Amino acid sequence: MEVKLQAERLVFGYKDKIILENISLDFLKPEIVSIIGPNGSGKSTLLKTLCKLLTPTQGTVYLNGKDIQAYQPKALAKTISVLPQSPRAPGDMTIRDLATFGRMPYQSFLAELSSEDGKAVDDALAFTELTHMQFRRLDTLSGGERQRAWLAMALAQNPRVLLLDEPTTYLDIHHQLELMELIGHLHRERQLTIIMVLHDLNHAARYSQRLVAVKGGKIIADGTVETVFTETVLERLYNVKAVVTTLKQGAKSYPLCFPYTTTEHF
Repeated sequence: MEVKLQAERLVFGYKDKIILENISLDFLKPEIVSIIGPNGSGKSTLLKTLCKLLTPTQGTVYLNGKDIQAYQPKALAKTISVLPQSPRAPGDMTIRDLATFGRMPYQSFLAELSSEDGKAVDDALAFTELTHMQFRRLDTLSGGERQRAWLAMALAQNPRVLLLDEPTTYLDIHHQLELMELIGHLHRERQLTIIMVLHDLNHAARYSQRLVAVKGGKIIADGTVETVFTETVLERLYNVKAVVTTLKQGAKSYPLCFPYTTTEHF
């Protein structure tokens, strides 16, 4: 079942500081969307507003035509799953314990896990390739393994929309690629709408179908990778020069950007 998530004229701020200004976005089909932009541009705030973690000062987020504020938390969690920046859990918790928390929206008070719950957890662990280590403690995991464990929890919810806030933060190159490949595979296999905040522009361009460029709380570009991932847009977004080119690897081609400065430093 396809899910429609829409933001209409969102404004968000604290006292006299406006963080989001008149943001309107539609997510009407399963695709990977990356929100890009400089630090402090409002990317994470936008993501939190899309899933009811923050309430907009003005404007409305609609989920399947209904104001998202009208959804009860459990009902909303059955459709939208969120993986925040640097999530935390007790170190002595196992991977399976963490993944099982993804079934909370389906549980009544003090109810035991059903066979359906167990299967959802098993499927999430298998998809993230953690079955063989599901009883490992979180405090024994590498950064990449820990991030996959959190992703397993998010998948156990069986969401139709997955929101990821800087999922590759603190990961080395190997684990960044591993996680991005997993996200791409997840989209293809489960046809989810995946919306993520990313700082790595090359990851965003390679693994997304759509880019949303945000600066100063406003959208300055929204469209396909080909239309947004350009030297003109990136210079306007980050105030740096960049060369945008294409890398060919076998039969595939990937867009790449190389920022540079016109000032020499010795």
